[in-house]
Amino acid sequence: MYTEIAPSLCTLFNHSLRIGRFPAEWKNADVTPVHKKDNKEPAENYRPISLLPIVSKVMERCVCNRFYSHVSHLITSLQHGFMRNRSCVTQLLSVLHSIGKSLDQNTQTDILYVDFAKAFDCVDHVILIEKLKWYGVTGNLLNWFTDYLSDRSQRVVIEGVASRYLPVTSGVPQGSIVGPLLFVIFINDLPDIIQEQTRTGLFADDTKLYRSVKSPSDCESLQHDISNLNNWSHNSNMKFNASKCKVLTITRKKSPVITDYRLGNVILHRAHQEKDLGIIVKSNLSWDSHIFSIVSKANKMLGILKRTCPLIRDTKVRRTLYLTLVKSKLCYATEVWSPANVKLQVALERVQRRATRWILKSKVGEMSYEDRLKTLNLLPLTYDREIRDLILVYKCIFGHTDLNIEHFVSFIHHNRTRTQNPSLLLKSPYCRTSTFQGSFFNRIVKTWNNVGKIASPEKFAV
Repeated sequence: MYTEIAPSLCTLFNHSLRIGRFPAEWKNADVTPVHKKDNKEPAENYRPISLLPIVSKVMERCVCNRFYSHVSHLITSLQHGFMRNRSCVTQLLSVLHSIGKSLDQNTQTDILYVDFAKAFDCVDHVILIEKLKWYGVTGNLLNWFTDYLSDRSQRVVIEGVASRYLPVTSGVPQGSIVGPLLFVIFINDLPDIIQEQTRTGLFADDTKLYRSVKSPSDCESLQHDISNLNNWSHNSNMKFNASKCKVLTITRKKSPVITDYRLGNVILHRAHQEKDLGIIVKSNLSWDSHIFSIVSKANKMLGILKRTCPLIRDTKVRRTLYLTLVKSKLCYATEVWSPANVKLQVALERVQRRATRWILKSKVGEMSYEDRLKTLNLLPLTYDREIRDLILVYKCIFGHTDLNIEHFVSFIHHNRTRTQNPSLLLKSPYCRTSTFQGSFFNRIVKTWNNVGKIASPEKFAV
């Protein structure tokens, strides 16, 4: 099948790129709305899922692979969304390490969480094409991208009933392969208008500004950056959802420097905690709220499985359901929030204790937790989190993750260079607070060094 269709597709794709045109039939999208939260009547409470022709996605993948290698080195290192070897975890770790270091030094940090209103749908095509020219896209390829974005249409399909097609005059195509990379290019110059002392964190359209605050003048500087950000949005024809933009102050001080920040004419709401890429960040950088939240969600899901799957007797099926629907909630971004507090560790482990009894249909006291784990080939969640920590630091050290680990840890060189002596022992950092000591790049030092004494890291296989 592959050998029969591939030559025809290759000819079609090459012809499309050669003449700088994108087939019109591939520009029609079927949109299915999926409910997100709250009331089901308002349209804004639905997430549109766009379905595009499969053949068009095949071509987009071919274009994207080549286009990515052309522009990836031009994308700011602050952008972690849709970039290879970067993720939510790498963005959170880099940002929170910097903030945690300031907290350890008893320095206040103000974080501004920015919410773009329908960011992917509001991309101005004219501005995007101009930016593509800045990145060296010319000739028929530029014509191809221009045609790819223009004359698109979409319709809504619900339970097999379709509306009429309506034109799409802005935005990058939802559900496409090239679209996310085009958006990253569109927003790539945003950090350029921010002062050096104010740092930026990007994950696609999820944007935050954060700055150390030692005096009211630092607040004024951050306000200046917010105004610059607002000007950038107007110049780029993007809009902020000011009601969802929030300010979070990270500090241990009893009397922090408090300022009302404004986005345009709107005073930004102050929060005591904020969900950042799925992780609840509190004003003191503790993780109890996040852990209690995911434990609650995991217990609810486990309860649903117990009530809806009583007739499933296959242990392998129940184990798969647990791993997919329950454990996944307990393991997302553990590198960021892995707790040192025993009470929180026990709360997490208790979910798996209950789950293993359900999987094996074991009654309380009938089989020990250790035996249940051995039977199911599972690890205690505490060990699981340590392994995830080790895997990530290994990837950072050996270049499998695009995060420069030398910005966060120091190596012991034994008076020789790393190339002369590939010893990968890490220096123990000095931390004033247990909060910073428990952060990823500090807590991993002891574990990594202990493992390195047993086996050479170069021989690890990830």
